[in-house]
Amino acid sequence: MDWEGGQIVTDPYVRRANGIRPKRMWRPCWRNGFVEPEESKGKDDKMSEHPTIEEVYKRPEYFDAVWSKSIEYYGVTKQSIVCMEECAELIEAYDDRKRDGLTDGTRSHMVEEMTDVLICLWLLEHMYDIKGRDTRTRHPSPVGACAALIKAVSKILRYGTEKERLDGLADAVEDVRRWVMLLETENGITDEELGEWVERKTVRQQRRNENDK
Repeated sequence: MDWEGGQIVTDPYVRRANGIRPKRMWRPCWRNGFVEPEESKGKDDKMSEHPTIEEVYKRPEYFDAVWSKSIEYYGVTKQSIVCMEECAELIEAYDDRKRDGLTDGTRSHMVEEMTDVLICLWLLEHMYDIKGRDTRTRHPSPVGACAALIKAVSKILRYGTEKERLDGLADAVEDVRRWVMLLETENGITDEELGEWVERKTVRQQRRNENDK
């Protein structure tokens, strides 16, 4: 699917019909990319093209099938805009947390927006094929990191996918991921909590995929 000089480039690890996914994929998703466990390699574990809601709940390896389908349906441009919006919403959640302190409300808001951003980082990496690029930027706050990511996506949408802009996007993605991990620690948020939210949002997206057929 071409768009304004760019192209959807999906990681083969996501596209392969018989791919094996990690049993716990949420943590690798937001930390160091997907790592295939040794015990799963070589197993003939077929992945259906249209997983059911029940499969999404029971088989987290369907995460990639659901979100890859969302890219196919909505397109790169729309999903990129959504990612910018989610970064802005995380900034708002962070500001609420700084202003009001760590309450049940601000903590819940942070967890939800962090989850949305983590999913968006996955989308951006797979839409623009930017995994594995050198990264070096370290902003002093999550606000600056999210703002830089919004700017990087905007430049690609406006001017295209030249190497320099893709490098800038990869840099911004990794900096935001670093800050999400710091926020997780600072606010006492667990991997399990984020994993539950990722699964919840994946199931919701699967319903949307089914309804939009």
